[in-house]
Amino acid sequence: MRIIDNLIYIGTITGTHRLLGTVKLKTSFSLISEIIGFDVILKKDSDMNVQKISNVKGMTDKRVLIDFESINNMDKAKEYIGYNVYIRKDLVPDYEEELSLIGFKVYDKNDYVGDVIDILETAAHDILIILNDLDEIMVPMVDEFIKEIDEKEKIINTELIEGMR
Repeated sequence: MRIIDNLIYIGTITGTHRLLGTVKLKTSFSLISEIIGFDVILKKDSDMNVQKISNVKGMTDKRVLIDFESINNMDKAKEYIGYNVYIRKDLVPDYEEELSLIGFKVYDKNDYVGDVIDILETAAHDILIILNDLDEIMVPMVDEFIKEIDEKEKIINTELIEGMR
């Protein structure tokens, strides 16, 4: 998980479920059922909205269905697809944050490669999805390529092979 300006990233709204405004949330936030009744922040680019969670259901490892108090139909829910959901860190004091590499800057032998925008989980190992001005790069999270992760500076140093960039 990532913390941005004292906000904890909960997940991203990926779609809707049924007609009453339930949204699908891609998440790995472990305390999702404990924040029913809390206000969360929905943010996409410069647009931001505060919503209160009224119900959580249909949980799996990476997905949950959420109802918000003021979103009560599918058309309204569709407006929020692609929004990231955050909660104030002080509202979840017992939450042990898991290190997230999303947003880290990636360098290959001191050359800037791009920023981590997502982590693809596979059976073998995680894969960093890195975005730069030209394209998207996928780098396996293995010692052969990932040489150093600097949590304080939010930098990942790599040694990529020809063809990866």
